[in-house]
Amino acid sequence: MARIEVEETITIAHSAARTWALLGDFGANHRWMPAVTASALQGSGIGATRRLSMDGGGYVDERLETRDEAGMSYRYSMFGGSVPVRNYESTLTVMPEGQGSRVRWSASFEPVPDAPLDARALIQEVYRSSLQNAKALLERD
Repeated sequence: MARIEVEETITIAHSAARTWALLGDFGANHRWMPAVTASALQGSGIGATRRLSMDGGGYVDERLETRDEAGMSYRYSMFGGSVPVRNYESTLTVMPEGQGSRVRWSASFEPVPDAPLDARALIQEVYRSSLQNAKALLERD
């Protein structure tokens, strides 16, 4: 099956450093992702894993593959869970933009054939709603 690419970007009226402090914490997705009810981190640094418990009972297991603190970016892969995808890789990057920041979140994956959910639509909506929520959280400070 062909790989699917998904990308969402958002501009946030807050410094890149402050945006990175929230979004760059690999074990704290529950703070800014509305669909995530809990995040359990195992280990630290490259190779650390997290289990994201999702609203509605699902979960996702992910591993930190690379991290560039100076470049405010990390790449992770999904190795288990209830999302109908395979070979999922994602990158989250925070970039300075004027007085604020710009966030780029992208993924590449293969949908599971005959899955009851549209994986592209699901991932895109999770990214969109999560970035909008992060923007709201940061801009109200």
